[in-house]
Amino acid sequence: MSRPRVSTLAAAAVVLVAVLLAAAAVLLDHSTRSGRTVVSVRLWDEQVAAAYRESFAAFTRSHPDIDVHVNVVSYATYFDTLRTDVAGGGADDIFWLSNAYLAGYADTGRLLAIPASAGWEPSVVEQFTRDGVLWGCRS
Repeated sequence: MSRPRVSTLAAAAVVLVAVLLAAAAVLLDHSTRSGRTVVSVRLWDEQVAAAYRESFAAFTRSHPDIDVHVNVVSYATYFDTLRTDVAGGGADDIFWLSNAYLAGYADTGRLLAIPASAGWEPSVVEQFTRDGVLWGCRS
């Protein structure tokens, strides 16, 4: 079995994030007074955040009623602040999480199940599926 190319995986990641953003926008309904929906994304890497901002700008051009805000948190405090924010209901709508931490969040009942998409990389879907449910974050 051949391994997918890095460019294929990167494209799949961008599509996955776009689908998650659209789903979060619809399911979470974070509308502002202007009628625009705001979706927040938390991660810990500023270089990766710059790349995400580029893809989010393209997403916003296609979906002008949705604003995406990127929240970069220091890796040193990322998991402690994430745990606190999720427990308190104040976490970002979408956040980076290693599958090693998934059970601790999925079992709390504080995450939002999301539908799988046929275009997603099956191994990624499998990593973030617990008890037959694919999980996403709600704030």
